[in-house]
Amino acid sequence: MANPRPKLRIITYMCPSHPVELYELIMQYLEEEIGCEASLLYESRGPGPLSDRVDPFTDNSVDMGELVILQNQYSSIKYDCTIVILYTTG
Repeated sequence: MANPRPKLRIITYMCPSHPVELYELIMQYLEEEIGCEASLLYESRGPGPLSDRVDPFTDNSVDMGELVILQNQYSSIKYDCTIVILYTTG
């Protein structure tokens, strides 16, 4: 049996601001370029983890995330996932 490809779990909070197809394209590109099996989860109800849910970054549910933060929140972010792409406002 061949070695399984590594998994990459991606989450975005940028929909519906951006079309989900943009993040599907990024996911497909990453799969091809790094030889992984990627999955994409998108949450459209807020610009980041919902306050009434388990934070997927701190419970090791995702490897890469794209979210929006306010500039004054930047210093308080403490995520243990592999990659977080932050888009700041203001």
